Amino acid sequence: MSEVNVLADDEREWIDWRWGWLIERLGAERVQIAQVFTDPQQFVATTRPLSHDGMESLAGRIASEMGFGDRRVVIVTSHGETVDELNDYEQRLEQAMQEPGVFVAGVGHEEFAAPQRAAIGLIRSLSAAYLDRMGWLDGMGPGARVAGELAAVMLGAGVILANNTVITQNSSDGAFSYFRTERLSDLSQPGLAYAVARFAHLRGESEDLLKSLRADPRAVCKQYLTSFESTPPPEDAPKPDWVLDTWEQIEAAAEAEAQQQEGWTEDDLLPANLHEVESARTRFYCKACAQELTGLPAGTCPSCSKPFDPEDLRTVTTIKPKVISERKHNAIAKRNRFVKRLVKYGCYFLGAFFIIGLLIKCANP
Repeated sequence: MSEVNVLADDEREWIDWRWGWLIERLGAERVQIAQVFTDPQQFVATTRPLSHDGMESLAGRIASEMGFGDRRVVIVTSHGETVDELNDYEQRLEQAMQEPGVFVAGVGHEEFAAPQRAAIGLIRSLSAAYLDRMGWLDGMGPGARVAGELAAVMLGAGVILANNTVITQNSSDGAFSYFRTERLSDLSQPGLAYAVARFAHLRGESEDLLKSLRADPRAVCKQYLTSFESTPPPEDAPKPDWVLDTWEQIEAAAEAEAQQQEGWTEDDLLPANLHEVESARTRFYCKACAQELTGLPAGTCPSCSKPFDPEDLRTVTTIKPKVISERKHNAIAKRNRFVKRLVKYGCYFLGAFFIIGLLIKCANP
């Protein structure tokens, strides 16, 4: 694995372990006969904003076509990012999950205006909710979302997830242009591509899946498929010793490790549990697209192909880039439109004043 070596060993170990864990529960036959989805438009063709009922209908369609059954899906909407709004959102989620026989999916208020982006989020959250409702997870705690993403790959939606780990949006108000990025997945793009390679290897249909992938995940997937020809992936990988299953284990590990570090406190340290909890090591992010680059050698970002070096803070950042909120974006756009009109009509006024003055001067030589 020398040409495209962008998947960290601990992430691959986790995927191999969870893959065998999920195969035991889902069954290899179910994975082999799963319908393959390559585009969010297979679930929702419209680009118009959805109502709450429309979002629940979309979620029900995804749950049905991915084989989760015909249970009703309850949509809980997040309305903001303040502490009170997030606490209220968590309470409504917990309350909805008490209702038996339903799937619960959280949806951001901005996703109602972007149905295809909402479909990607629903694939992830409904897959995790399915594992939880089947009693296979210890609640929706650490690792549940990541396990849900891997389950979604095994049930046919891996191409959609691998192609949409990071989304970008360009917008303009006529005077200024804006570029925004947002990461949608917990697994990295190379991790999802590796999972798709395992899915294609199990089903024996690599060519069609490779054609559906974008360039970056296709390169990773193709390399692993080539390596599987000589060394098949493990079918029953052991659980990595660094994986922590519950928040209690995470807090206990953080406290124990903090006590061993002179001058450190529990809040200063977190256990090294890649993608399920925060890592004890320094985390690096791409400045261009917010892709996490922790553990990767110097090279190009797997999501946006920008060059980076973990030791050069001009190309990476230790603080995850924030995506400008829709409200702030609209306020900036409104201000810019006002400035543009002010300049425009100011020029008209000065031009008219100059012409009138010129006419008066010509009339009275």
